[in-house]
Amino acid sequence: MMNKVRKGPKAALGTGLRVVFLVLMALFAAVPLLQVLLNSFRTDREVKSMPLGLPKEWVFNNYGETWDIGGYGTAYFNSLFTAFVVIAIVLVVVGLGAYAICKLDFKLRGFFTAYFFVAISLPGFLYIVPDYFLMNSIGLVDTRWSLMIVYTAMQIPFN
Repeated sequence: MMNKVRKGPKAALGTGLRVVFLVLMALFAAVPLLQVLLNSFRTDREVKSMPLGLPKEWVFNNYGETWDIGGYGTAYFNSLFTAFVVIAIVLVVVGLGAYAICKLDFKLRGFFTAYFFVAISLPGFLYIVPDYFLMNSIGLVDTRWSLMIVYTAMQIPFN
């Protein structure tokens, strides 16, 4: 049987104040998010005339309009395409490299192992400027392919 230690009134007061503080902080964070959610179901005119409160008339086509006007469909496709290409390349390259480093006995095995350990230890932002100059020199700035090359190169040491 466990012995319960009784806390004094000061400890209970401190616990109560902590709980009240945490609840207030949670409300402080949640209320603006709730208002943004409620405003997403209102017309533009209603939001500008009275930004706080419940919608007078619930409008559900705002999400569809935002999806169309903002070009989220194209952005979603670009993200999926980039992710799948990078994942495929990384899996093939990393799988072959890991097999070679672990199973084959060759002279540069220690070098490649050390190379990947060093690559993991260097922060990613260290490569930003050299990557930009490289992509600019080969004409790949602002293209999907430059993004895929950089993502692939950054993922290989970690996998």
